[in-house]
Amino acid sequence: MIKKQYNTINDFLEDVSFKNWALQNNGTDINFWEFWIANNPEKNELVNKAKDLVLGVSFNKDLVSKEKVAFEWKKLEAKIQEKNKNKNKSTKSKSYIFKEI
Repeated sequence: MIKKQYNTINDFLEDVSFKNWALQNNGTDINFWEFWIANNPEKNELVNKAKDLVLGVSFNKDLVSKEKVAFEWKKLEAKIQEKNKNKNKSTKSKSYIFKEI
């Protein structure tokens, strides 16, 4: 490990070993960061914020199937069409009322 100053959140986020620690991916990195954190308690808030960002940025890399996307898209289109129908009915009934008067 290269000795580096960690003074900003970006310093942590740019460090692969820090990300490994946050994600609990590498035993060596986990041990290093547990030791580093214990010996740098003044950086605890910064470490926690950086860890939250690493965990928050992580996402499930599984792709949604084309069938699921198509199904959800059709549901959305149906809702939009239904709203448009209701909107048109409302507009027609209002214009009819005005014509009668």
